[in-house]
Amino acid sequence: MLIRLSLLIAISSALLACGSAKEPQTYAPLFEDGFRTNLAGGSWWSPCFQVMGIGGTILKRRIQFFKDLTYITTTSYYEDSCKMPQYVITEKGTYFLPFTSDEAKPIDLTMNEVLISPRKGYVNEAFNKSAFCGITEWKINKDHPVTGLNCSGTTYPAAGTTTYDLFLVTTNPTPGFSYGQLRFGDTSGANNGTTSVLRPVDIETDGFYYTK
Repeated sequence: MLIRLSLLIAISSALLACGSAKEPQTYAPLFEDGFRTNLAGGSWWSPCFQVMGIGGTILKRRIQFFKDLTYITTTSYYEDSCKMPQYVITEKGTYFLPFTSDEAKPIDLTMNEVLISPRKGYVNEAFNKSAFCGITEWKINKDHPVTGLNCSGTTYPAAGTTTYDLFLVTTNPTPGFSYGQLRFGDTSGANNGTTSVLRPVDIETDGFYYTK
């Protein structure tokens, strides 16, 4: 996926995060068979989950595919029930499917814009106090462009940055993987998706649940 943990660490360093882990949610997705090869029109949510190692941050993610556009939203929550958002990161971009296969399929995700919107007063205050991303006029519920900006020592990708990834939609459910679940490539190793040669070869175990 486009937003890496290092970018979330940059935000966490500006906040005093708290919270505890939440058990993964389960969904009963209504899934259309065509999404095995064409993601357009699909919408998937991640469970509410805790990111270990960055202050107990609780996150929930949504990814939407349109004809040739993709929107990924990452919401950080104050508590583990995922009802009180602290801030929202929105990634807008495009995607391209080089070819199809019966198993995992390549997908090129190009990020065109990254926006951050504070949702709580203390987050807004912390961002302004630290001049997070070099911005001193943060406002609650307002999207602030941070594409290509340095934020607490971590730089968000420039517009046009492409991640060369894989995706797999589960059509044969097995224990731990529900029908219609969307998973992407494992970019934690050497195959980090920064070039087409370094496209990941394995699929992550965690994924998104189809909700359309």
